[in-house]
Amino acid sequence: MGSARMQPNSFEQLRSSFESASWTHDFLADYVNEVGRQVREDDIFQRMAFRCASVSGIDNGGMENVAAFDSVSRLYEAMSPEEKAALRQWWHDKARREAYNYEDLRTRLSWRFFV
Repeated sequence: MGSARMQPNSFEQLRSSFESASWTHDFLADYVNEVGRQVREDDIFQRMAFRCASVSGIDNGGMENVAAFDSVSRLYEAMSPEEKAALRQWWHDKARREAYNYEDLRTRLSWRFFV
């Protein structure tokens, strides 16, 4: 297994991992609950996105969850502050778009984001 430095682009690798993760109703309901409790978006991202990517794995699904979480963390920490902010924003936008596919979650998010 190569180091994160050998990866061509940490941002794109993490975004791809997050994109391919399972966006289940239960996961999205947890996200909506966190947003509803007005938990800081940075905290939500690090806890939920990392868990989501860890479950799906970032090396062709072959890593165990703990190792995957560590890989996600290393890739994220190696990014510039601007890249981190862009990735967090992209992930939250993706989570909201996915949640809007479910009527019950869309209703709960609409008041928060005035959609």
